[in-house]
Order: sequence, then C-alpha cells, then structure tokens
Amino acid sequence: TNGLALADREFARRAADAGLHTLYLQFDGVDDAAYRRLRGRPLLETKLAAIDHCRQTGMKVCLVPTIVRGVNQDQVAAIFRFAVENVDVVSAISYQPVAFTGRISGHDLERQRYTLGDLAHDLAAASGADLERDFFPLNHITPLSRILQTIDGKPKIRSSCHSDCAFGTYFFVTPQRQAIPIPRLFDTMRLFGGLDELADRIQRLRPRGMANWRDKLGILLTFLRSYRWRQRDFRVTPFTFIRALRGLTDKRFGRGAAEKKSYRTLMAAGMHFMDRYNYDTERVRRCVILYSTPDGLYPFCTINGGPTYRPYIEKLCCMSGGLQQ
Repeated sequence: TNGLALADREFARRAADAGLHTLYLQFDGVDDAAYRRLRGRPLLETKLAAIDHCRQTGMKVCLVPTIVRGVNQDQVAAIFRFAVENVDVVSAISYQPVAFTGRISGHDLERQRYTLGDLAHDLAAASGADLERDFFPLNHITPLSRILQTIDGKPKIRSSCHSDCAFGTYFFVTPQRQAIPIPRLFDTMRLFGGLDELADRIQRLRPRGMANWRDKLGILLTFLRSYRWRQRDFRVTPFTFIRALRGLTDKRFGRGAAEKKSYRTLMAAGMHFMDRYNYDTERVRRCVILYSTPDGLYPFCTINGGPTYRPYIEKLCCMSGGLQQ
C-alpha cells in the first residue's frame, strides 16, 4: 500500500477490525525530497499518519523503500534509524533497489543502478552489522518457518527463493532502542541446521507433524547450544529470542504501546527485482512472489522484465475482469 487511505484513522480502524495485520508500506525516506523525486509530490506527513494509525490500532508495518543511486541512497541509514525508533509498530524493512522497466539510456542506468551489494555495505555502516557474519540470503530462514509450523500446526511461508533475489538479517531492538544483529549472538548456521533436522524428525514421527513436549525441549536445547556464550551480550539471552518469536506464531500479539518495554525483532532486508538488463532465468524458476492471473501463475519479475508478460495478461484481464497479485 502507498498508505494514502490509511492516513484516515477511521479507515485504518476498519481495516484492523476486518483482520488486517501487517502493512507493506511504500516508504522512500524520512524527508520529502525523495518523495518529490520518486512520487511527484511530498508524502512524508501522509506516511507518518498511516504509521501512527497502525500503532493506535495494533497493526504492524513493513517499510518498503525504493532506492535509486543519486536520488535517495542517503536515506538507507535514516530509514533504518527510523525503524529502530518506531519498532513498537515497524517489524521490518524491505529495501528494494530500483528496477528499470521503461526507456533509459545506458549512461543513466549505470549512474542510477543500486545493487544488493551496495545495500549490504550501506546497511552495515548504518547498523553496525558485520558484512561477512550477519547477512544471509532470504532462503536461509526456511528452517525457522518449518519449525514454527510444527508448534502451532498452521502453514508458514517458506521463502525458498534464489540466493541472489534477497538478503538480510534480523536485529534485536532493546527497550533503549539499541539494535543488536542476531547472528552476533547466535551461530545461525548451527541454529537453523538444527531446527531443520528437528522439523524433519517431527514430521516423520508425529501425527500431523505436530511437536510434543519432548520436541519443544529439543527446540529449546538447539537455541541454547547455538548461543554464542563466550561472546554473550548480557542484554539478550536465548530466552529473549524465544519470547520475541511469539509474535510470529500468534498474530493476536501486536507491537503496540502496551508492550513498549519488551524486546522486539526487526528484519532489515533487500529484494532486487529484475529488469531486462539483469534478467536471470534461474532466479525466475525459484520465484516466491507470483501474480495470479486468468491464465495461471506468473513469476513477479516476468511481468515487467525478461519476456514482459504484462501486456498479454492485461488483455486477458480485460476479458475476464481483474488481476490479483
């Protein structure tokens, strides 16, 4: 959403009452210069109103900035700091380096191209994260989705996309608004590898793939064994992580003012959608963001890049009455 309707508090309340839980909010910066360049008019006040209404109604927000070199690259750090300060309502940032889908000269493309590698360096500088230790491809967290499903029995999204599609890391944000990269505290390769093995065993041995008390004890021990005890940070323990996961397993728990003193998790990630200049069929084959059309499912990046199916699909939609993403 661009947040324009949600800047109306009554609309936001009705959306929350109807069951809306998380907004994927277009958010290009913390001053209006970026909005004037990218969206054609000042929008910061509107975005802030939408975020505040989500706070008041118990919804969560994922900030989604489009980053263009020479336009708003300097906002990467500012957006991260904004998310940390507002972590009671902001649960994630999904930075999106620009994808060029219209006419553009080769010179302008090279000048404005911003990659996931650029984002990794800028985000590390903004957050104090370590480039080699803290950032992982998005598909790295699939074992966490699998183990959460064994706990509550509800299907979880498994982001098994190509490793070049997206990367990121999670942070603990303390009540004092200090951001601590989770891989600094946990050996994530050991943690997620252990969770994956546990999920395999549970699904093989238990009816309906549900964890029993022994399995849950095994999950706890996996967290304890993966914690970096020698480099431990006394502000955060393995139990802090486990409590923070509650919001992932039960959507009744929001991020509102009633729990301001608790620790939060913040995901900071980047996803670079492809255009005709960096098109890769291997990435397309593992796409996890799909368009549902009258003709079937299409990978997201094929709509505006590569084969460019948008004109074909729009003709189908004119005949059948709509397109749903």
